[in-house]
Amino acid sequence: MSVNNTPKPSAAGLLRGRFSEATDEFVEAFTASVSFDQRLSPQDIAGSIAHARMLNKIDILSDAECDQIIGGLQDIQREIEGGEFNWQVALEDVHMNIESRLIERIGDTGKKLHTGRSRNDQVATDIRLYLRDAVDELMQLETALLSALADLAEQHADTIMPGFTHLQAAQPITFGHHLMAWFEMLLRDRERLADARKRINILPLGAAALAGTPYKPDREFVAQALSFDSVCENSLDAVSDRDFAIEFCAVAALTMTHLSRWCEELVLWSSQQFGFVNLPDRFCTGSSIMPQKKNPDVPELIRGKTGRVNGHLISLLTLMKSQPLAYNKDNQEDKEPLFDTVDTLHGCLTALNGMVPHIEPNVEAMREATLKGYTTATDLADYLVRKDVPFRDAHEIVGKAVAQAVAKGMPLEALSLEELNGGGGDVITEDVYQVLSLSGSVAARDHFGGTAPNQDRVILAGFNNAAVRPHDNVALDNSTGPGDVDRCHKHDNTADPDRTMTGTHSPYLSEVDGHLWLERVDLLGLADAVGTPAYVYSKAHITDAIEALNEAFAGVAFNLHYAVKANSNLAILKLCSELGAGFDIVSGGELSRVIAAGGDPSTVIFSGVGKSIEEIDFALKVGIECFNIESEAELHRIAERAEISGQVAPISIRVNPNVDAQTHPYISTGLKQNKFGVQPEQALAMYQTAAENPQLKIVGIDCHIGSQITDIEPLLDAFTNMLRLVDELASMGIELEHIDLGGGMGIVYQDESPLDLETYGASVRQILGGRGQTIILEPGRSIVANAGVLLTRIEYLKEASEPDAPNFAVVDAAMNDLIRPALYQAWHDVLVVNPNRTLQPRQWDIVGPVCESGDFIAKDRSLGLEAASVLAVASAGAYGMVQASNYNSRGRACEIMVDGERAVNPRRRPLVFHKMHSLGNDFMVIDAVSQSIDLSNQAIAAWGDRHRGVGFDQLLIIEAPSTPKADFSYRIFNADGSSAQQCGNGTRCVAMLVQQLGLSAKQKLVWQSAAGLFTTDFSSPTQIETTMTVPVLNHADIPFAPEHSDTTDNPSVFTLQAGEQSFKVTPVSMGNPHAVLFCDDIFSLDIDEIGGLLTSHPAFPEGANVGFCQVVDRQFIRLRVFERGAGETQACGSGACGAVVAARLHDKVSERVKVSLPGGKLRIKWPDTDSPVTMSGDASYVYRGELQLDQ
Repeated sequence: MSVNNTPKPSAAGLLRGRFSEATDEFVEAFTASVSFDQRLSPQDIAGSIAHARMLNKIDILSDAECDQIIGGLQDIQREIEGGEFNWQVALEDVHMNIESRLIERIGDTGKKLHTGRSRNDQVATDIRLYLRDAVDELMQLETALLSALADLAEQHADTIMPGFTHLQAAQPITFGHHLMAWFEMLLRDRERLADARKRINILPLGAAALAGTPYKPDREFVAQALSFDSVCENSLDAVSDRDFAIEFCAVAALTMTHLSRWCEELVLWSSQQFGFVNLPDRFCTGSSIMPQKKNPDVPELIRGKTGRVNGHLISLLTLMKSQPLAYNKDNQEDKEPLFDTVDTLHGCLTALNGMVPHIEPNVEAMREATLKGYTTATDLADYLVRKDVPFRDAHEIVGKAVAQAVAKGMPLEALSLEELNGGGGDVITEDVYQVLSLSGSVAARDHFGGTAPNQDRVILAGFNNAAVRPHDNVALDNSTGPGDVDRCHKHDNTADPDRTMTGTHSPYLSEVDGHLWLERVDLLGLADAVGTPAYVYSKAHITDAIEALNEAFAGVAFNLHYAVKANSNLAILKLCSELGAGFDIVSGGELSRVIAAGGDPSTVIFSGVGKSIEEIDFALKVGIECFNIESEAELHRIAERAEISGQVAPISIRVNPNVDAQTHPYISTGLKQNKFGVQPEQALAMYQTAAENPQLKIVGIDCHIGSQITDIEPLLDAFTNMLRLVDELASMGIELEHIDLGGGMGIVYQDESPLDLETYGASVRQILGGRGQTIILEPGRSIVANAGVLLTRIEYLKEASEPDAPNFAVVDAAMNDLIRPALYQAWHDVLVVNPNRTLQPRQWDIVGPVCESGDFIAKDRSLGLEAASVLAVASAGAYGMVQASNYNSRGRACEIMVDGERAVNPRRRPLVFHKMHSLGNDFMVIDAVSQSIDLSNQAIAAWGDRHRGVGFDQLLIIEAPSTPKADFSYRIFNADGSSAQQCGNGTRCVAMLVQQLGLSAKQKLVWQSAAGLFTTDFSSPTQIETTMTVPVLNHADIPFAPEHSDTTDNPSVFTLQAGEQSFKVTPVSMGNPHAVLFCDDIFSLDIDEIGGLLTSHPAFPEGANVGFCQVVDRQFIRLRVFERGAGETQACGSGACGAVVAARLHDKVSERVKVSLPGGKLRIKWPDTDSPVTMSGDASYVYRGELQLDQ
C-alpha cells in the first residue's frame, strides 16, 4: 500500500483554524505517522462505527446520518483492503486520512463523526484493539508450539542425554525431561500474555482529549460493541499512558529471551561437536563458498532478533519516563517498536512451529556423550550414603575412583569392585553396577519433577497441550464455610462395611445411630444445613470406581475419559482430572466446564452429532485430543474450520457397528436406525478422504453402542467388528493410535447383574492381541451414579380415600430435579434418612409438586413415612442434576460432595434473577412470587457493584400484593442498597417479565408500589404503557417548602438560591419529588454541579430529582435528569413525566409529547391536572442469571 507525499489534500482545512500560516512541508512529513499507523485502519474503522452508533443512541446523530456514516466507513474499508485507498502524508495519520475520505464520500455528515472524541482517545483505542488481536494470535502460536514440544518430549521420554552445568556434562537426564523445561518456560510466557490481555482490553474511548466530553457518551455501549471488558476509569490516564503496551513488550522480551536460550542450544546441538540433533533442511541454509555447510540460520536469527525486542522494551520505557500528563506527541513513537515487537515474536513462533515437529534427535550421540562425562559419579556417592558412609567421605571416595577411570581412559562402570573401593574395604558390592548404569541413574530420580521417565509421562498426561490449562486456584461451584460443616453432624468412625446397605447403593452409604450417613457425614444434619432438594456425592466412591477400571484394564495401553454428560459438577470434574482421567464431552459448554475445573483440554475427546462452528473453533483453539466424527458433513466442516484457523484437527470416526446393546431404546446408540455414527463402509471412505486432507490428522476409531449395558457380549461384539475395520485401514496404509470403545457400563439400580469389569478387561486384552493401539473407555454412569443420592423432604402425606387408590407422599423434589423416572421409567431406590421404626410400612407413590401427572420419583414403595421425613433417592449421581431444569419456574437443587467427615465444595441452590434494560437504565429483576428471598441491604449493595457483583441501576423485586386491588407488588432498591418509591422505566421491565415468566396472562396489570397503585398495559407489541399516578402539585404533599425559595410571576415557578447562583424551578411529584428547570441547551450545562446543588436544597426536605428540560417544539423535548443519591442517569421515567407536567403547566407543550433522554425516547401523555400521566416506552430482556447464596 503506497503513501502519497503530494501536499494536497491537506489537513489544514480540518485542523488549522487557529493558525495564521500553513504547516511547513518538512514539518508535515516529520510529524506524519501514516506510513506506519495505516496498519491500524481496521481497528480505526471498527472504533468509528461503534462511536457513530453510540452518537446515534444519545441523539447526536439521526438514524439516517448514522447509517450514512457507517456505510461510508465500510466502503473505505473495502478501498483499503483492495489497495485502492490513497494515503496522504499531508493528512498526518490514519485517523485524518479516513475521516477526510469519509467527508469526501458523504459530505458534511462525515464532519459529525468526531463529535465527542479526540485523536488522543481514538488512537489509544485503536492500539488496544490491535494489540488485543495480536495477543490472541500469539497465544494460539504458543499453544501450537507447546503442543509440538509436548509431542517431542513424549516420544523421547526414555532418550538418555547428559544434563549440563557450566556447559560440562553433569548428570544423566532424558531428552524429554530437557524439552519439558522449555515447555514450562513457554507455558508461563503464555500465561503472562493472557494476564496482560486483561489490562489491554479496557476501553479509553470517551476520554476525548484529556478531560472527557459534555455529550455524556454511553461508554459501556461502545465497550460492549467492541468486546472490551471494561472502560478506563480516569480520562487523563486513558489517553496518556502506554503501560499496557510496555507490559506486552516486557512479556514479549521475556518470551524471546526464553526462545533465544533454547535456540542457542539448538545451534550447539546441531553442530558436529555435539551432533545431538538434526534440524530439517528446509529450516537451514548453505554457505556461499563452502558447499558442505548446513547452517542453523533460523535458530541463530531468532537468537539475534531477541536483541531488537529487548531494545523496543527499553525504547518504550524511555519514551514514557518523562512525559507529564496527559497526551504528548512523544506517544506517536510508540507504534513502530510495538508493531515490530509483534511482528518479530509472531515470526519467531511461526518458524519454531514449523521446525520443532521435524527435529530428529541423534539418540546414540546423546548416549555416548553421557557416558563420556562420568555423569553417574553422583549416583555412586548416593549409593555409598545409603551404605551409611557420610556424604563428604563418599564424595572423596568417588573422586578418587573418577581419577582412576580418567587415568585408565575407561568409564566409571568399567572399574573393578576393588578399584571402586579404593583398594580396601568392601562397602561397594555387585549391585553398584545397576546404580552406575545410565538408565538406573535416570530412574532413581523417581519423584515429582525428577528425571525418571515415568514422572515426565505423568506430567505429560496432565499437560500435553497444557498451554490453556488454568494454573490458578480453580473456583469450584462454591466453597464451603466452617459453619456449613459444623451444622452437619459428623461420625468419628468410617462406616462399618458390615452395616453397608444393599448392593444397589454405594458401600459408603450406611446407617449409623438411626440415621443414614454418606461416608462420615450425617445426611439428616446435612439436609437441615443446606436445605432440600440437594444432591450429595461421595468422593471416595468416585475414586474407587476410577481405580477399579484402571486395574481391570491393566496390561494394555489404556486411557479413561470420564463422560461429562453423566454429571458435570465442577468438583467431580476436578477430582477426575486429579485422578488422571481425561474427558469425553458432547458440547462446547461441557468443554468450558472441564477447563474451569482445571482439566487439560488435550485430554478431551469431543463426541456428539451436532457440533456447531463455534464449538469446533473453540475446541481447535484450546487444543483438544480428538474429534469423534459422526457424519461426512461434519468431517468436511471440521476440515474447513481447521484450515481457516491454520491448525490440524485430530479426528476419529464414530462407527455404528449395528450391535443391539439390549438396553432402553432411548439410550441405545449402536443400531443402524440410531442417529449416531456412520456405517462401516461409509467410514472407510471417510478415512480415505481424511487421509488426503492436510488439515486432518487421523488418530483413532470410535464406537458407543448405548448406556446401562449389563451384558458383556454386545460390547465385545462391537469391539470385534471395530478390529476388522482397524485391520482393513492398516492395509490401506492408515494406522490408528487408539480404539475408543465408548462407555455404557451398567450399574445396579434395582436387581440388575452389574458388568464384570475384570472379565471385560481380560476379554479386551485377549481380542486385541498384539495390536499396539491404546484402548479408550468413556465411562460416566458407572463412575458417579451410585456415588450420589438426592435428598428430599416430605411436604405432605396424601392418604388414599378408596382402597384401590394410591397413597401419595408429596416431596419437595420433582421431575425437574430428577427426570429419569418420568423419562425412562427408571427405578431409583428410596430410603428414609431418619426412619421411625414404630411406623408400619405402607405402599406409597413418591411424587413432586410439578403440575404433571408424570411427576414422580418412585411408585408403589413400601415405606414407613411421616410428615417432614427426609428421603434419600439412591443412584442419583448420574443424569440427575445435568438433566435438571427450571420447569414450572422452580429453582434447582444444590450439590455437595462429601470427603470423609467434611461436606465440601457445595453448589448452593441458586437465586434466579433477570437482567433487563430500558432507555439506558439496567435493572436486576427478581421474581419473588415463585421463589422465596430474604435479602439484606448489604447483599443488594454487593450485587449492585459493577466490578464485583451483577451491577445495575436499580433492583426490582416482584412480589404478591398486600391488597386485593393489585395483581402484583414491586419494591425498588438503588445500587447502594437504599430503597426508592417509584421508577417509571422499571415499571415496564416488571410488566414485561411477568408476561415472559407466565405469572399472569392479563395484558393490563395493576401494581402496588410505595408510591401507590399504577397500571401497565402490554397490549402493544413494541411499547409498554404505564399509567402512573395523578401528578402531585400540592407543596406539602410533594413535599416542597416554598419558604426556602423566592416566588415569581408564575405561581408554578420558584427561584432557588444556591450559593451565588439562582435557578427557576417547577416542583412536582410523580411519587418522588422533581425540580424541573427549563433551558435552551441542556448539553451546555454542568449538570453535575447544578444537580448537586438543587437535589439537596432546603426547599426539598426529602431531596429531589432535578430535570433539565429543553423544549424543541410542542411535541418534542430533550431531557437530562440528575437523580438524588445517584447523579445523572441515562433515563428516568418518572422524571420524564414530571418534566412534561411542568411544561404543560407553562403551556409549552401539547397533551402528547415525545421525550428524548440520553438512553432513549419515551412518549408521555397528560390531558389535564385531574388525570394520571401515561408513559409509553420499550423494555428489553438481556439475560437470565443465577446467584449462589449463602445459607
